[in-house]
Amino acid sequence: MAKRRQSQGSQLPAKADNPHQTTPRPASVTLSSLGLSSWSQSSDGFDPSIQVLHFTQVTNLEGISRRGLLLRSQLSRAKDAQHSVNDHTRIDERVFAGGGLCLSLGHPNAQLLFRFSQAESGREYIILELDPHILKARENYLVCPTNAASNEVWELQKTAPNSLKAKGSIPELFARKIVRSGTEIYLRPANLPTWYTTDPQAELLYLQNIPRSRITRIYCPGVLTRQKVEEFVSSSNWNVDVEVDAPLFRTRSDSSEWKNSRSDPHDFRDRVEKHRG
Repeated sequence: MAKRRQSQGSQLPAKADNPHQTTPRPASVTLSSLGLSSWSQSSDGFDPSIQVLHFTQVTNLEGISRRGLLLRSQLSRAKDAQHSVNDHTRIDERVFAGGGLCLSLGHPNAQLLFRFSQAESGREYIILELDPHILKARENYLVCPTNAASNEVWELQKTAPNSLKAKGSIPELFARKIVRSGTEIYLRPANLPTWYTTDPQAELLYLQNIPRSRITRIYCPGVLTRQKVEEFVSSSNWNVDVEVDAPLFRTRSDSSEWKNSRSDPHDFRDRVEKHRG
């Protein structure tokens, strides 16, 4: 059995030489520029910037450099493809036959990233940035308002599957408020970066393979990982940017507010009303 590393809270250990170093987020690629919404469709009058992210283990880089990102169903058939699995249960695969590639917008699902990094000693993660134009082919992915493995998405798939494929569903991920079963449970913080989805666990399930050419940047948690990745991409003749962005591996700035809203939505609504007043 793999030795479990001791949890240190919800934040990954910082390895960067400058823990506050961040990479400027793209402002020119927005929902409307991708043809995924009009200004009026976008979240209450703003047009969110789009940054598509996927986290994986460093040990998967060799296979990704040769084949790109493959669906798990195809990875199992590629006998010479070495790959390390994050989640052996993948409940979303029971919901969506064949599963999909989990993509985040603006910031990875830090809760899952932390959990996976603690599952086995020695796991090391990187975050891949993908060309947002892969989202133009709307039939290639499902839009999940929260974690794809959640009961909520499961129910949507059973009762209203078309809602996960609707063309206007991506703008809803940036909505000013989140409503569950007719009840407002979360109000988007005014200072939340425009490229962050309102629900930190909202994601896309991409139902096709993604070629290596669509990977535009590799983010690393620290300098040592970056050096390792740079050496690999250089030896592989892979023309891709490699950067350190430690905060991208941590929880979002609104994590405490989100946690409070999930644990006690009534208390959260009271605080929202006081704020409005």
